[in-house]
Amino acid sequence: MVLSGTTQAEDVRIGRYQTLEPVPTTEQINPLEVIVLVHFPARVTTVGGAITHLLARSGYSLADTHDAEPALLVLLSRPLPEVHRELGPVTLERALGVLAGPVWRLVVDPVHRLVSYELRSRYRDEYRVTLPVPPASPSPVSMSTKPPGTSVEDLPARAPTPAHRAGPPHTAIPGESYGPVFRGETLSAIASAIHLPGVTPDQALVALLEANPHAFGHINGSPNMNLLLSGVTLRIPTAEDAGARSHAQAVEIVGQHWRDRLAHTSEH
Repeated sequence: MVLSGTTQAEDVRIGRYQTLEPVPTTEQINPLEVIVLVHFPARVTTVGGAITHLLARSGYSLADTHDAEPALLVLLSRPLPEVHRELGPVTLERALGVLAGPVWRLVVDPVHRLVSYELRSRYRDEYRVTLPVPPASPSPVSMSTKPPGTSVEDLPARAPTPAHRAGPPHTAIPGESYGPVFRGETLSAIASAIHLPGVTPDQALVALLEANPHAFGHINGSPNMNLLLSGVTLRIPTAEDAGARSHAQAVEIVGQHWRDRLAHTSEH
């Protein structure tokens, strides 16, 4: 389509008798206002998975859950209700609210394009879930582990903890290195930034885990994908790496890691 000259300062002529006001649409101004009509595929089995699926092409992502209130971790791991398997037509923002339910308030960070949830105040005391967040990993160099005969001045200076960053701050290229991981990054955000044709999000998550066992905190002696460490460098898997696991296998592994984390936090 070729646009001709304007008839008014705010109008663009698109035909002999038609003009168009050159302004962005509501959903272009706020992507969460886009109307969605979605049927979640069978591979989406949890509330958290449905939220991630909804946000996949919106430019927004789910905020890091490392410091989230424990009840939110429970919500995200709950099975997706069958009544929610089809949603719409409704705005994306409303759909995100429906998935969480009326006891949760959707929190939007438009600066970093993140979404999260917080329990409405009337429910905080009545439905308190006491699942403590796992403690941060110890520093790789501590005063008690310095080599014999080494003074404090001889030890390398500890790098300052990077400020919180929203979304992947580096470029995730298959077969190359990515990092260092900043505090607040999530494995799902990194996985969503990798372009792997024919690979599902769950396969990408598992491939990242298996390619980088050093980059995660451990539960029961095994690295857990929900405990991504800051400061580490990752190897980004290729599509061939990710294809080593079937989608069904990847879904089971992702679900098991969620269950392991919840069980671990409830025991401590």
